[in-house]
Amino acid sequence: MAVDTTPRTTTWTFVDGEWISGPTFENRNPANTDEVVGLFVKGSASDILWAADAAAKALPQWSGLPAPARGNLLFKVAEILDRKFDQIAARVPDIKPLHAGNRTRIRNDLNA
Repeated sequence: MAVDTTPRTTTWTFVDGEWISGPTFENRNPANTDEVVGLFVKGSASDILWAADAAAKALPQWSGLPAPARGNLLFKVAEILDRKFDQIAARVPDIKPLHAGNRTRIRNDLNA
């Protein structure tokens, strides 16, 4: 039986409001190394420095927000993730097929 090794998705890196392109690497399912989960952009040392610099620049604005405002933003992110849960969960490599029990486990892990 032939194994399907076609990548399911290409994941780009987002830094400082920009998508980084470049060479990619394969990520394989550790439970089935014949399965390619996706392709990911290989960040360079300069990409890491760029991301660290962007994070340092963003910190004063983020930390200057009142805690309730930061909380509201995080709750909005959680709502978006919850709405897209099935789409996200389908991309999580898992030893077992993604059935209701695994969905519950993944949801519990996300809420931990």
